[in-house]
Amino acid sequence: MTVLDVGCGVGGPMGNLARHSGASFVGINNNAYQIERARRHTRGVRLLCRFIHADYMRIPEGDDSYDAAFAIESMPHAPDKAGAFREVLRVLRPGACFGGYEWCLTDAFDAANREHQRIKNDIMVGDALPEIASMSEICEALRSAGFVVREARDCALDSDPETLWCRALEGRDLTLSSLPRTP
Repeated sequence: MTVLDVGCGVGGPMGNLARHSGASFVGINNNAYQIERARRHTRGVRLLCRFIHADYMRIPEGDDSYDAAFAIESMPHAPDKAGAFREVLRVLRPGACFGGYEWCLTDAFDAANREHQRIKNDIMVGDALPEIASMSEICEALRSAGFVVREARDCALDSDPETLWCRALEGRDLTLSSLPRTP
């Protein structure tokens, strides 16, 4: 398979997926510094990973080029969500899948609630995000681009309310999911 990482950042997920799957990956990013870091992060799987320095709103690849695509926390940066999704769909082969993991507002978000606004703004500032869209807006943008939405859900509902969602990323616990991040 050849898989497109839309807004690949520094290549962390792409490198791990290449190591464990054997698939070929192409990362697209408009930030030259991040691409250079991604090249270093994927050094061990260089034959499986390549990078394109470009805007994912205009992917410089032909139609039907990829077997799958994914985006991890990159679509909030798209000025036109449906346009970005149309471009991803264009480069996917017929029947290919596109998966994403994004910051989204849930239907419980109340724009008039000051605490909700504070939390939203803290996320946007902390993660250098522009305006965060709602899950329903993202699903509608996917559908209007031509995708069939198979699943969309709030992953926070699957978590233990006593454990911070980011704890596994901190590498403080010795679990299978946090082992790669332990000192």
